[in-house]
Amino acid sequence: PAGLTAGDFTHKFGHSLHESKPKTISQNKRKRTMGQRSSKGKANTPKATSRTQDDHHKRKRRQKLQKSISKHHSRHVRANKAPPMRRIIDTATEDRLQDYKFIHVLGQPGHFGECWKAERKVEGKWEECAVKKIAKSRFMKGASRQKKYLEVFRHEIKVMKKMDHPNVIHFYEAFEDSKFLYLSMELCSGGELFKHIENGKLSEKRAAQILFQLLKGLKHMHDMNIAHCDLKPENFVFLNKSRQSPIKIIDFGMARPVPPHVYLTTFAGTPYYTAPEICKGRYNTACDMWSMGVIMFLLLHGFPPFHSSARKEAASSTKEILLKVMKGFDPTIRPGYGAWFPEDIKTSEEARDLMGKLMTKNVKDRYTVDEMIAHPWFVKAQGLDHPIDPRVQTSLVEFRRANAFHTLVLHSLTLHVTEDDEVLKGTFEKMDENHDGHVSFEELRKALSSMDNKELKRIFEEADENHDGVLSLHELQLAYVQRKVLQKEERLWEAFTHIDTGQTMALTLKEVKDALMGNEETKNLMTEEEIEAAFREADCDKDGVVDYDEFLFVMGSDKAPPRAGTLPYHILQESKKELMKLKAPVENEDEKTEKEEAKSSNTS
Repeated sequence: PAGLTAGDFTHKFGHSLHESKPKTISQNKRKRTMGQRSSKGKANTPKATSRTQDDHHKRKRRQKLQKSISKHHSRHVRANKAPPMRRIIDTATEDRLQDYKFIHVLGQPGHFGECWKAERKVEGKWEECAVKKIAKSRFMKGASRQKKYLEVFRHEIKVMKKMDHPNVIHFYEAFEDSKFLYLSMELCSGGELFKHIENGKLSEKRAAQILFQLLKGLKHMHDMNIAHCDLKPENFVFLNKSRQSPIKIIDFGMARPVPPHVYLTTFAGTPYYTAPEICKGRYNTACDMWSMGVIMFLLLHGFPPFHSSARKEAASSTKEILLKVMKGFDPTIRPGYGAWFPEDIKTSEEARDLMGKLMTKNVKDRYTVDEMIAHPWFVKAQGLDHPIDPRVQTSLVEFRRANAFHTLVLHSLTLHVTEDDEVLKGTFEKMDENHDGHVSFEELRKALSSMDNKELKRIFEEADENHDGVLSLHELQLAYVQRKVLQKEERLWEAFTHIDTGQTMALTLKEVKDALMGNEETKNLMTEEEIEAAFREADCDKDGVVDYDEFLFVMGSDKAPPRAGTLPYHILQESKKELMKLKAPVENEDEKTEKEEAKSSNTS
C-alpha cells in the first residue's frame, strides 16, 4: 500500500515483504488432500506438467492484476496530490512570531481559524493586540481552492493596509509560518454591536450616535472606491466597554476595490443584509448603503426587515430571505412584521424617510454615504438645533460653478429632479425672512451662522449665477441638483439619456437646445449663442457631437470620470498634472542652493 515501508508492512501483517507469502486456506487444503485416494482408487495427485502450467497462468494473471492496480494507484495519487504549500505574503515573515505572546482565544472559532488576544513587542515594550490566526490546512486542499483563498486573503491584507480611520479597525501587520497566517490588529474589547441589540431595539438618539460613526468609517472606504460587501452588526465592534467608546468596522474578507465604471459580479455578503443587485450579479459600493438601511431598521425595531417566516434548514431559509430581498422594501406603515414599518413600533418620520431612501431597489435613487450623513435625522435624533436642512447646506458649501455646458445641463435637470422639492422650498422659506422671494447675503449669513464670513462670501458668489446680489429658488435648486447628480454615475447616465432623445449615445446641438429651450421655465436662461458656445467647448474632438465620455468630462464628477483610453480621459489627466505643478511650492534661491550643496557633498 502507498505510504507503507517494508518495516511497517512487517509490523502490520507479521511477515516481511522479502519473505514468502503465507499460504492461503485453499493451498493448505490442497496439500492435505494430495496423495489421498479417490473413490475410484486412484491417487489424486495431478500431473506435473498440468500443475506447472496452472501455476504459470496464475502467476501471469497475478502479475497483470498487480500492474493494473499499481498503474491505477499512481494515477489516483497524481490526481489527488495536494499542491505544494505557497506563501500568502511575498516576503519571509516567520521570524515575526517571536515578537508575539498569545494569551487566550477571543469568542468562538471561525470558519478558517481563531482570533486571539495577544501581546506584541514594539520598541522593546509589550502592547496588547488581537491576532487572527488562520489555519492554512483548511484552504490549501486542491489547486483551485488554494488559488481562490490565496486571492481572498491577499485582498483582505491589501485592503486593511490602506485603511487609516478612527472608525475602521487599525491593522498592524501580517505574517505567516508553514501552518498559519497571522493578521495582527488593534484589540477591541467592547464587544460586537450585535450583542448590544440582542435584548431589544435602541433609542433613535443612541442609534444615530452609532450609525454616524460607522458612516464616517464607511465614507473613508468609499472615497477610496472600496466596497465592504458584508456590513452587519457582527462586523462592528466597540473599542472598549465605555458608553463613549468609538465603534469600528472589521472583517474585510469580502471587501473589494470598485473603480468607476466597474461592477462586481461574485455573490457576497450575509442574506439578511444582502442588496438585491448582489443577487443579480452586478453591484458596486451602493450595496453597502442597502446594508446600512437594514442595519438601521434592525437597531430601531429589534428585528431585521427580511427574515425567514419559520424554522427551516439553512438552504431553504436563505432562499426565502433572498426572495424577499428581491421583492424589495415597502416604506409604508402596516400591521405585522416584515419588509415594512410595523405600526406597533413607533419611529420618527425622519427615520422612516432615511430608511426608505436606503432600502430602495433602484441604485440610482439610493442614498450615498455622503447623502446619508447629511440627512436631518442625525441632527433631530440627537436633539441638536439646525436652522436649515443639512442636505441643502452641504449642497451650497460644495457648489462650484463650472463650465457653461455643465450649467446648461443643470438647468435642464431642475425640472426633472423633483423628489426633494418640498425640502428645498421649505428651506428656502426659512432662509427668506422678509418673504420677498429672494435670499440676501444677510439672510444667508443668519442661516449659516456657524461659518466664517470669507467662506459665506465664496458660497454666495458661486451660487448667485446671474450676479443680481440675491439668491433665487432656482439658484438654490442648481446647487442641490449639482451635488445630487454628481454623487453617482447612474444619475449622470440618466441625465445624459434624458438629453439624448435620439438614443445615439451622442448629444447633438439640436438635442441640447431642445432640452433647455423646449420648456417655458428654462428657455430664457441662456441664449442660442451661449448654448452653441457651450456645446463647442464640450465637443473635445470637434466631431460635431458630445459623446458620453465628453459629457462626463465637462460634468467634472470625481465619482465618474471619463473612461480610460478616451480623449477626454487623456485631457483630464494632463490637466491634473498641470494643476499639481501650479500647486507645488515655488522654491526660493536659498532652498535651491542648499539642495545643490547637499547633492554635491553626497556626490563627493
